[in-house]
Amino acid sequence: MKNINKRKSAFQKQQAAQKRAIELAQRAARKHQIYRDILGGISLLALIFVVVSALVPPVRTALQGVVPKVGILLLLVFLVAATIIVALKIPPRPDVGKQFLIPRRYGIGSTINPRNPWGLLIYGVIALFLIYTIFAP
Repeated sequence: MKNINKRKSAFQKQQAAQKRAIELAQRAARKHQIYRDILGGISLLALIFVVVSALVPPVRTALQGVVPKVGILLLLVFLVAATIIVALKIPPRPDVGKQFLIPRRYGIGSTINPRNPWGLLIYGVIALFLIYTIFAP
């Protein structure tokens, strides 16, 4: 009977430790959410600008030359670097591991996991597409 109680107690302690670790990870994620919200809005505006500059001829002709293109590229590099720094400060979720599609931490639906090798490849292809759109003739 004592052995069963010891196992039960050890199991309960382990569950409590896991619960505390998950709560700490969620607290850290909430702490950095404001940075993600700000960067998300700026990134969305930059993406809209890149798409408009690629599809609207008057804007495309206004952005001819090396200086505007390098400026746009520097802005995108800054946004990507800032997003990566914020994402790396948030600890990985222990409940999802390295799955390809993971449930969104905030919001509804699923998202691609950048900690998965295939997910990282997809993010890299998107970044290359954005760079191509800037420098395409």
